[in-house]
Amino acid sequence: MLNEQQWSKVSTRLTVIQIVALAMIMGSVFFAGLIASMADWSFIGEPIKMLNVIGAGTALLIYGISFAAPMIFPSIPKEIPKLGGDEPSDQLKDKAVAGILALISIETVIKYALIQGGIFLNAMVFMLEPRWVTLIIVALGGLLMLLRFPLKFRLRGNIDQRIEEWQRS
Repeated sequence: MLNEQQWSKVSTRLTVIQIVALAMIMGSVFFAGLIASMADWSFIGEPIKMLNVIGAGTALLIYGISFAAPMIFPSIPKEIPKLGGDEPSDQLKDKAVAGILALISIETVIKYALIQGGIFLNAMVFMLEPRWVTLIIVALGGLLMLLRFPLKFRLRGNIDQRIEEWQRS
């Protein structure tokens, strides 16, 4: 577990991660809103076209990959030495937390970029072939972004879990 002094260092990084996530959410909302404002809404009741199926299938696959992609990263940076059960010094713990935060930042950007790609793809598909299924996929992507927003309690739990894993290694 980290003490409050170490968490005060983390809070600045959390703010940066949240700003990046919000920028990606706002970009998605703006782009989807722009496409929706340009759309011809007379499609209600028309059958789904193949382009809509391809867009929806691709986005759902991308959304799934956004959950798995962070698993390719190590949970602890490789440059942090293994402890073998010993208690780390505060300096070594600070270095570990900084490395873990860097990994979490990268993971967050990758997750959001993948989801944003699915949203953008389906917004473009909606522009070409407007159908409800495409709007639902765009809304699902937006919901995933909101549900996976990096909050303090999630970050704290993630860091604590990785620190405990590191101390056991």
